[in-house]
Amino acid sequence: MRRGTARRKLDKKKEALGDFRQILKLDPDDKMAQRETAALEQVDIMIKTRMKYIGFAISTGDETKL
Repeated sequence: MRRGTARRKLDKKKEALGDFRQILKLDPDDKMAQRETAALEQVDIMIKTRMKYIGFAISTGDETKL
């Protein structure tokens, strides 16, 4: 748990997510790991969505999408 929290605070989201997922493999009922995993997965989705829109805006020249 500590390593995942430290990595999250250091903005190492992928590594933190891996740590929290490992905790959930060992203890699926760990509420804190569940919350951290859900939050990091949501951030990952938001980043991927934003990158998709940035790529679309660049490819079409429509910078209003940024």
